[in-house]
Amino acid sequence: MVHYYVMPATREAVEYLRNGGREFYTHKEGPNKPLTVRFLATPEYVEKMRNRPFLKGIEITRKA
Repeated sequence: MVHYYVMPATREAVEYLRNGGREFYTHKEGPNKPLTVRFLATPEYVEKMRNRPFLKGIEITRKA
């Protein structure tokens, strides 16, 4: 099953999604809020992302 995920828009995170052929978009809630990346993925794909050394410190949150 595919879920909606959000994470901070770091260079490493965006490159990982882009190189993996994932569709995503960036979003900013307001002028003082950080830029985030929003994408659809399976829990297995997100688990693989969390195990990548360059994405270890990035929080990936399931939204819906």
